Amino acid sequence: MILPSWLTLAYVCIALGVMRHNGAYTPDALVMVLVGAAALGVGAVDAWRRGDFGTPRAWRWRLVIALAVLIISGMLRHALMYEQHATYEQLFIGVNALVFVLVTFCYTAEKRAAHASTRWVFAGCVLLAFMMRVLIPWGSPAPIIDVFTMLQESAQHALHGLNPYSTPVSDVYQGSKGGWYYGYHLWGYAYLPANLYAHTLAYAAFGDVRYGYVVAEAVCVGVLWWLGRHAGQGSIAELAVLLFLFHPRGLFTLEQAWTEPLIAMMLALFVWWHQRCPNSLAGAAAYGVMLSLKQYLIFFVVHGLMLERRLSRIVTCVVVTLLTVAPFVLLDVHSFWQSAVMFQIKSPFRVDGLTVPALLYRAFGITVNKWPAASVGLVTSLVTFKLFARDGMRGFFFAASLTTLLLFLSSDQAFCNYYYFLSGLLCFLIIFCAHDATPCPDQGGNEYCP
Repeated sequence: MILPSWLTLAYVCIALGVMRHNGAYTPDALVMVLVGAAALGVGAVDAWRRGDFGTPRAWRWRLVIALAVLIISGMLRHALMYEQHATYEQLFIGVNALVFVLVTFCYTAEKRAAHASTRWVFAGCVLLAFMMRVLIPWGSPAPIIDVFTMLQESAQHALHGLNPYSTPVSDVYQGSKGGWYYGYHLWGYAYLPANLYAHTLAYAAFGDVRYGYVVAEAVCVGVLWWLGRHAGQGSIAELAVLLFLFHPRGLFTLEQAWTEPLIAMMLALFVWWHQRCPNSLAGAAAYGVMLSLKQYLIFFVVHGLMLERRLSRIVTCVVVTLLTVAPFVLLDVHSFWQSAVMFQIKSPFRVDGLTVPALLYRAFGITVNKWPAASVGLVTSLVTFKLFARDGMRGFFFAASLTTLLLFLSSDQAFCNYYYFLSGLLCFLIIFCAHDATPCPDQGGNEYCP
């Protein structure tokens, strides 16, 4: 099976596994994710051996099939968990059905896929996807999840001049379930400060932090589309964008207010700057902001060295990362350390995570701490660095995707939002691998770019 088959199989299997129980553990969900991991691994080996990167037609057909499968599968589940307006679900079904018909009609034939009218169809599908995102705060104004409450109230605290790390937030579960059940409780803001800046801006502008995620996704898909069009891929870029937007649990991830869309946005900005202005320090700054968003991104430090080893850019990245935390360290280092650092380190093992350790716990009663995942992440990042360091941005995304997936699978917790971010990585990987299937104009279109 050529590379397009392996990568689309990986994307579909991981997405379906996450959809099975909203990213929580079930045996069949874990099996699906493991099959996706195997497909990604085989695809990586094939790419490393300079195997068959496929043709534009092969990529287009497989992406159309993958998108059709995911749209139909997504329609079998409620879009949101805490929906308060039945109209939202009706809109969701209608939009997905319409997009399914349009995509399968426009992209299955090569002439239709290349026709100018298909660009308008694509634009309409993107607008419909973002309409559903903009309506999330209306469809689910108050999801019962501690993350949403923490982000909303912490943004309010920041706007009122209070330190979110030392100001308590409400217990949305009223002590009856949720965090207490899993051995922890959110007392104040528990994420790194870079997230807080974005949440505060979004809350100040819109009154709901989730609108900031809509903007983040817009940036992400804009970069995906630009990359594909810039490489002359046309319909492949459009299908990759639609794969990202019509992920079967994408709307659910935004409803829950998980922060991964911010990570995807900053990574997209880094890629855009790196491709468009390789000598600009802005790309290094964007990478530094990305690294400061979540702790599991630590291994992206290794991946970053695959693309950039100039001292000025490394220093810029480090300085920006430190500047994001400096205000709260100087304000109250104890509160910051306890809430943003120690809370994450001390968070207990989650038996409901979509991980291999969750399987081991249910089968043998074995619990694991965070060190096995850290070890897997370190080893995988170093191995993939060695294997893909010469492959540019494509190698970067192969290394990042493999390391991130194995890190999540071996972690003491990993849920829908984790695999949502992984799906974003795979969309970028598809774009850069499909570039090798684009005919080289200087070779008469008979050969493919190396």
